[in-house]
Amino acid sequence: MSTVDLELKSHSVVVYKRQYVRGLSLFSSWTWADLPVTGRHRGYIFLIELTLLCSEDMPSARLGAPVPSPWLVCPSVLPVFWGIALVSPVLIEIKEEYFRRIGWCHSSSECNDVQLLWSVLTMSISALISCFTGLLVGAYSDSRGKRRTYFVLNSVLAVLPPLWLSLTALKTGVSHMIGYFVLEILISLAGVGPEYARFPLLNAYVVDCCPQPQRRMRIYGALMALTLSGNLVFPMIGAEIHTFAIVHLWALLCICSALYTIFALPESHPGARDRLMGARSRPRPFDWLHLPPRATIVLRTCLEVRLTIAVADSGISQSINSYLQSALGFTALQRALFAACIGISGLLCNTLLLRFLQNECEWKAQRILLLALLCYATHYLVCAVASSTDVALFGGTLAGPAMLGSSALAALIADYTPSAIVGTAMASNNSIAGIGSAIGPIIFGMLFVWTREHGEAERLPFAIASLIAILAGILVYYRLPKAIQIYCESTPGMEEMMPRERMLDDDQSSEDDEDNG
Repeated sequence: MSTVDLELKSHSVVVYKRQYVRGLSLFSSWTWADLPVTGRHRGYIFLIELTLLCSEDMPSARLGAPVPSPWLVCPSVLPVFWGIALVSPVLIEIKEEYFRRIGWCHSSSECNDVQLLWSVLTMSISALISCFTGLLVGAYSDSRGKRRTYFVLNSVLAVLPPLWLSLTALKTGVSHMIGYFVLEILISLAGVGPEYARFPLLNAYVVDCCPQPQRRMRIYGALMALTLSGNLVFPMIGAEIHTFAIVHLWALLCICSALYTIFALPESHPGARDRLMGARSRPRPFDWLHLPPRATIVLRTCLEVRLTIAVADSGISQSINSYLQSALGFTALQRALFAACIGISGLLCNTLLLRFLQNECEWKAQRILLLALLCYATHYLVCAVASSTDVALFGGTLAGPAMLGSSALAALIADYTPSAIVGTAMASNNSIAGIGSAIGPIIFGMLFVWTREHGEAERLPFAIASLIAILAGILVYYRLPKAIQIYCESTPGMEEMMPRERMLDDDQSSEDDEDNG
């Protein structure tokens, strides 16, 4: 082959790659006049392009399937969260009944303390196990380029606890309840627990399907809002339906989620932002351990914030129902109303407020995170001083804007983390939350039980949680800007990449406005 032919082939490949990245058709933006060739080479160039298009060894074959919509993951995860919201108001009564049957407690207050400590123990063990398995799953999903497999496994195992209770709900013995607690710990190997749900690759799935940073954050907020929408309806249903009947509906929701995930959920094509490299850009499972510190400085700072707030949030959320029942005399219906206030506030804040802060106020993720932490601190303080039902419900509404912190942290990690390890980064964020979910319930659960015996300091845990939220805000205010600056300076082309992604956001917003207009 002559030198001219080699140059011709190389030039053709480059033109083809550039054309594919732009997402246009093969011959839409250049003509044969653009190539420095004679007429006798035109047929040869066409054969080269046809070979590239059909070859499985070239990027075009792997990029034939379009990237799916990030919204397709919703039917896979939302029924699991909604099922948890459905059973949450009555799960305390279910546990108290069985602990009373086996003789571990006699009075209502004793049974409340026993079920609280038992729930805290099982949740902590499950969280500790799942935080390590989730990190491994994220690393291997980056390496293999597959996310869907884990969603399938996760959804199937999420069915087991409600299905176990549903099939054994009519029995009078307590062996099935003990088996339920054992099952709760075992299925945490997949990162899911019956009283909470963990999908560490959910945010990574969104990153794979959506390259625009601003739009990603809105999707995170919308997913959070859809999750919380279950708190508007399902806790009320759970408080009204018979205790055993509610378990059957919980199992049905999880079964529907598993069926959709197995038969309909598409693959997200990890690494879609680096299309030309394909499988060659995927790291080995533990390559992230050898990255330079500057490449992960923003990730590490976000994980510190996540751990700090997860300790307080998980500890309070796990014990707040027991606190409302003992301190303010909340019934199951009132606890469901409290959860509904949180759901309504979270639904509005993660949709309308988030869009307003981004579009009208032009707030970045860091400032939104600071607002969320301030609302966390205020939420805990209001619950601490609440002396009536109305004040407690108002404190519940303050938890809505506090939930913006989760979307802000996910957006920061997605924007300032190497794209090849985005699954590992998102899973590590979830794993850190798992560690906080293991530590927080133990500390605050024991603190609640101790303060209940000494009524003078019963509101102390809320004050401590508020101080922890303030500490996280100080960490964000002083350390995060410097970490972002170091990452941008150490990452080649980072300064040019962020303005280009903002242009993509503007284009996407203009397209949305044209569609709405």
